[in-house]
Amino acid sequence: NLDSLTYTWNFGDGTTSTSTSPTKIYATRGSYTAFCIVRDGQSQTVSATITVRAGRAPVVSIASPLAGALFLAGDTLQLSGSAVSQYDGAIGGSSLLWTVILQHGDHTHPVMTASGAQSSMFVPRDGHSYEDT
Repeated sequence: NLDSLTYTWNFGDGTTSTSTSPTKIYATRGSYTAFCIVRDGQSQTVSATITVRAGRAPVVSIASPLAGALFLAGDTLQLSGSAVSQYDGAIGGSSLLWTVILQHGDHTHPVMTASGAQSSMFVPRDGHSYEDT
């Protein structure tokens, strides 16, 4: 049916939301059981539960490019890295996200986002001079 959906989120720390896609920041480290209930306004109700471990960020290691590495327009940069969670150990490649921001002179350019333990990106030759990056 075409009824609108309603969402009820409980984040396990006493806070809630009715947003379709909420953002939550936990104030205290710990393990929380969060759940969402989705209703269609008629007879269908679906729910899901997830354990959220709030606290320390994963330890991230970037193998490539090395800090301070330089590039030229037309180069292909190889991205390689890993991350380890204190709770779950090694984080799988599909859960790793890259955001590449190129510094140019006194400003930056957001260039790309990618996922995975390894990726690559081509530095464009047109649209802007990268000679002093």
